[in-house]
Amino acid sequence: MPDMIASEILLESEGIDLFGDPTADLDSFVIRGKLRLFLAKPRRIARIYMRFTGQTQTKIMDDLDDQYPTVQVADSGLNVIEKPTRFTAGLTDVPFELSIPGDIPASCSLPQGQTSYTLSVEIMLSSPLNKLMKPIYIEKPILVRRSFVTGLDLLAYMPSSRCRGTRRQMAAEFEAPKVVCQESGSIVVHGKVLGCFNKIVVRLEQLTVYR
Repeated sequence: MPDMIASEILLESEGIDLFGDPTADLDSFVIRGKLRLFLAKPRRIARIYMRFTGQTQTKIMDDLDDQYPTVQVADSGLNVIEKPTRFTAGLTDVPFELSIPGDIPASCSLPQGQTSYTLSVEIMLSSPLNKLMKPIYIEKPILVRRSFVTGLDLLAYMPSSRCRGTRRQMAAEFEAPKVVCQESGSIVVHGKVLGCFNKIVVRLEQLTVYR
């Protein structure tokens, strides 16, 4: 469309951070931001509709035609503009607030599947030939992060787990937090080892279960 030179979705923060057990009764999360429009000339916009969608795709077998069956995990919509509104030429920012469920899983990409989210906008320009005009679509991938803690300020108060073990002439004891948050950037592990050894290797494994 020559009248619409550019459009962009701008969020207050890149990505979505959710806290708490996703199986609990969690409050909804509000995505805040603005839709930036750049018009070549004054124009009336009939409708702006925003939609947040999420899906999980799982690869079952290599020899199946439908290798990635899809399950919808989120679908929320918002009418940013419900009636025709006139916009001036140049740059215009349209603020929005979209509520989404608070129990959605985190984004992930694995060899056997993925969970992904998209924020899309449909813009319909007002015209006597509305039925013949095609809407303008823009999309923005959204990264969802989740932690089982209820907030970053509680990380210092999380309970820890202690394990002990002996093998041959060596004894070891380690203490690590039961719950960690990726956004903290590090995991503090305390330990002591008795005996002779050449090196100590620490390995962190992540196991994700979907139901």
